[in-house]
Amino acid sequence: MNQVYLNAWNTRGTIAYGVAEILAGSENPTLQARARRLASCGHLLRAHPDGKLSPAYACGDAICPCCGGRRERITCQYINGLPKLLAAHDGDIVSACFTVQNVTAHNLRSELGRINAVFTNHFLRALKYRLGTASYIKKLEVTQAVDGKAHPHIHAMLALPHRWTDNYSMLTMWQDAGRMRDIVPDVYSRGVPPAEVIRELRYILKQPLRINRRMLNDPSFILAAATSLYGIRTTSAGGAFRQFAVSRSQSPVAHGPHDRVRLEWTGTEYQPLPAALASEAGPW
Repeated sequence: MNQVYLNAWNTRGTIAYGVAEILAGSENPTLQARARRLASCGHLLRAHPDGKLSPAYACGDAICPCCGGRRERITCQYINGLPKLLAAHDGDIVSACFTVQNVTAHNLRSELGRINAVFTNHFLRALKYRLGTASYIKKLEVTQAVDGKAHPHIHAMLALPHRWTDNYSMLTMWQDAGRMRDIVPDVYSRGVPPAEVIRELRYILKQPLRINRRMLNDPSFILAAATSLYGIRTTSAGGAFRQFAVSRSQSPVAHGPHDRVRLEWTGTEYQPLPAALASEAGPW
């Protein structure tokens, strides 16, 4: 087992239990239930034939540092469809980030709903009006800015005609869609070479909230973000991305002979289970 890889999982486990402790300390029964699922998700890890690890029992919570809301399962259906999409698409693949101003944690949920609606109901509608189609995949994300406020934004990959647009055109459409010229929203976009499309899409489809150790010192932000993201659909796709999506024929956490439970959280790090249990799965 690669020690660097295992150390990364030790960090995930520490953060998962830290987040679970914060949620459990709230008076909200829903958050307390989510805390129990987060702790359960991070308790046992399963080893796979390729050497990777995953939670033995994924909780599916969007903010979970361990399973990432079953992110791998969601990502794979679009990754597996990329070869057919690239073969059929005669144009450019563009990666873009749509941003707005930072907001307080109190206003985060309403702002997430607003920019989701602006992107889906207005920006994509304008894109379809100009092109006749709107092929996209997008992910809603929240980060914590240096001022402590929440920074909601959208990462998206778009399949567009050759040389159809530039960053200025994207910015104008985004501003017009949300009537946001007064708050200086921004768009960062670039063309993605075919060799980099898979890596870029994995980046786009990362967790909606990436929690680090520093954020554990700000429980109010984590509580607000966890509450704001709950029940919101953070990933969506349309056009060619949905058409060519391929479901995985086998679950990434399938219970096979080589992926039995191998590691258990001890409070500070993951340790192999006792030999009597680990031997059931054979050698590492």
